[in-house]
Amino acid sequence: MKHQESEKQLPQMSLDEIKRVALHAGANYHFVSVQLNEMNYNHEIKKSIFGMVDSVNDRFMLVDDVKVVYESIRSVQVIR
Repeated sequence: MKHQESEKQLPQMSLDEIKRVALHAGANYHFVSVQLNEMNYNHEIKKSIFGMVDSVNDRFMLVDDVKVVYESIRSVQVIR
């Protein structure tokens, strides 16, 4: 049985900060890591979503064609 390492839970970002980072990343073609406020059955943070920000609107953002609703996001980090 392969042991899967869980991710470190990042601090909850405000909605304004999430949008600001997403807009900046999208405008500057940066990759991002999006950590969701979701746990697996072992109460571990689910794996982050990695990719480019395709678009941002008032309700969600698209990261490599994956729709991510703001209410489900814990943290967005620019990958450099």
